[in-house]
Parts: sequence; structure tokens; C-alpha cells
Amino acid sequence: MKEFAGRIAVVTGGGSGMGRELVRQLVAEACNVSMCDLAAEGMPETVRLCEAAGLPQGLRVTTHIADVSDFAQMERFRVGGESRAGHQAPSCSVSVVGGAACLFFRHPSLDRRDVPHERTS
Repeated sequence: MKEFAGRIAVVTGGGSGMGRELVRQLVAEACNVSMCDLAAEGMPETVRLCEAAGLPQGLRVTTHIADVSDFAQMERFRVGGESRAGHQAPSCSVSVVGGAACLFFRHPSLDRRDVPHERTS
């Protein structure tokens, strides 16, 4: 796994399944995580599991309700995540799509806002 200690990751679908496990693994690697999900119910359990495993001192795990198919919600998630992280841009983002996880490392070409996103489930 790439070195994640001290970095910031954004994870969609962090409230359950693969998204939850990705959050747990990133936190175990001492990576700060900003996660979102469609519903609030599962995210506190993800945070609890991370805390039970022992969060390194100063590590941050934040939660946000957001639908990845809604640009306005994702923009609020981005702005909220940056403000909670001290305006630092994330090092990578992880999206859980249809049971598969996609890991994206931050690159200027990923900042395109003209690409539409569809909700598939």
C-alpha cells in the first residue's frame, strides 16, 4: 500500500461495506479520513470501529451526508472536508462504486467539474 501516514483521504460510501473497510484500513495506516454516505446511520459505527482499533493521536475522521450524484452536495462535502482539515487538499479520494473500490490520487486533471455523475443504485 502507498504510504498514507499523515495524508488526507476522501472516501465515499464510508458508512458500510467496502467503504467502511477502506476507512478502517486508511486510519490503520495513520491517514486522516473525510467520508460521506447517503445516510448518517452507518458512519458513526465506522468511526466507533476506528476508535476501538486505536486512533493515532491527532488523526481526524470526519463524516458528511452526501449523494455523489448531486454536485451541490459533493461541493458542500468538499468545502466542509477542506475546512475541517485546515484547508488542505486531499491526497487521494476513494469511491465505492457497485461493490468495487476506485482509488484516485489527487491530480489537477481530476478537478474537472463539467463531467456529469450519475447515481446507479
